[in-house]
Amino acid sequence: MLPAFATGIITAKFEKWLRKHVPDAIDLIVTPFITLFVGIVLALFAIGPVLHMEDGQIYGGDELMEAGVTVPLVKEDFHAYTFRFKKL
Repeated sequence: MLPAFATGIITAKFEKWLRKHVPDAIDLIVTPFITLFVGIVLALFAIGPVLHMEDGQIYGGDELMEAGVTVPLVKEDFHAYTFRFKKL
């Protein structure tokens, strides 16, 4: 949840900055493309991996895995799935 939130904030600020610097004649085509491209690259390779680790530590995923607890995952795209964590 944290990576998506942070990416949205950073991408919105980048879009506002980009709209000021792109000429009006090509703004409608260039700005959304560049904004999405930069946001996706940041989310996949910079913001996502770092905040995903923090997200797991905040919700206590490591302790649940070690304890072998069955938990419903209600974050990100895993709604209504239940997983049994096992210690490998």
